[in-house]
Amino acid sequence: MSNLLSRINEKTDKTTPSNLLKLGVLIFIIFVPIGLLLGNLISLSLNIPETNNVTPVNNNIDTSKETYYEGTVTYVNPNMYPNDEITYVLKDDDGNDVILLKSYDQKLAVAEGHKAKVYGSVMKSSNESNTILVVNKVVIVNVSN
Repeated sequence: MSNLLSRINEKTDKTTPSNLLKLGVLIFIIFVPIGLLLGNLISLSLNIPETNNVTPVNNNIDTSKETYYEGTVTYVNPNMYPNDEITYVLKDDDGNDVILLKSYDQKLAVAEGHKAKVYGSVMKSSNESNTILVVNKVVIVNVSN
C-alpha cells in the first residue's frame, strides 16, 4: 500500500502546470452537468405537494355557528381548568365571568386587560360544566373616559 502511495506521489511531482490546468478543466466539464442535473432533480422533488394528513386538534368545536361576546379579557390561572388549557376569561363591566376563552395562537395575550369583542365558536368544557369560546378574532374596543 505504501508503495502505491509513493508511486502516486512521484507521478504528481512530475506533473506540469499545463497538465494540471487540463485536469482541472476536465473535472469542471464533467461535474458541472452532474451538479446541474442533481440540482434540477432536487428542485423538482421539492415542488411536489405534500399530502395533508393533519387531524383536527379538537373535534368538539362547533364551526357552523360563529358568535361574539364583549367584555374585558382577563388572565386566569391555567391550573383552574387544567383539562381544557384555559388561560383567559371574558369579564363584564361588573367583574363577573361571561365566558371562558381559548385560542390556539397569541391573540388573547395581546388583548389581555383590554375591553374587546371576541369572535369564535362555542364548545363545552371537558367536564361539560363550562362553556368555552374558541376565539378566532379579537376586536379591541376603544373606551373613552
